[in-house]
Order: sequence, then C-alpha cells, then structure tokens
Amino acid sequence: MARISTHSKELSEFIRSRHSPRAFLPDPIPTDVIEQVLIDAQSAPSNSNTQPWNIHLVGGQTLKDLSAALIKEFDTKGITPDFTTDYGEGVHPQRSQQLASITFGKADETSPVFKTDPGRAPLSETVTVHGIDGLSLA
Repeated sequence: MARISTHSKELSEFIRSRHSPRAFLPDPIPTDVIEQVLIDAQSAPSNSNTQPWNIHLVGGQTLKDLSAALIKEFDTKGITPDFTTDYGEGVHPQRSQQLASITFGKADETSPVFKTDPGRAPLSETVTVHGIDGLSLA
C-alpha cells in the first residue's frame, strides 16, 4: 500500500472536517425578495429550453409540518434527496414538440400551444404557495 504524505493527510483531514449542511436560517425571507428572485428566475436558461419549473413556496406552520414529514420519511424509508427529474417524461417531451412546432413554423395562430411574445422564449411554469401570506407575482 502506498504511503500517504503529510500534505495528503492534512488535505484529507481538511476535507473530512469541512461541513456544509444544507440548512437555512430560521428567519423568514421578505416577500419582496422572493418576488424578485422569481422574476429574475424567469430569465434563467434550461436544458433544451424545457423550462421544467415547479416552484413550491412554503412558510409558517406548513413549513414546519413539511420538514417533520420529510425527516420522518427519510428516517423510515431512507428516501434520497437527489434530483431525480427525468426530462424524457411528463410534460417535457410535449413542451419540446410544441416549441419545435412554433420555432420551425409548423404551428398557426390558432394552435393550442404556447403563446409567446416576440423575442421571448415560451414559458410554462407552476408556482404553488403554501403558508405564505401576501405574495403576488407580476
């Protein structure tokens, strides 16, 4: 077995001592900050323009209940926090086909596909708000 240098041991100790919890402060985020982040997010690129946005805003007692349920689910079933969306399923193939129809001139004005503004990519998003009062998006 190869001998590990002192430098490598220090690096190993550093890596193992570093802790990056995926936790957040308990302080509520101001509504205007959330609104601005969501407005800015509308300009974010997505894989193949699939725009798979599903946003769930949770606060108050709903957040506490959801957190407890997720922890219980993880402890009992060992669920993974990994991102598992498959872009080949759900609405994503349909969105790609609709976008291709629009882009390549296969759709007419009456087609039940995305309605777009000139110069803007089609956007289909879902925003669900739970337990947060006073939030509105423009």
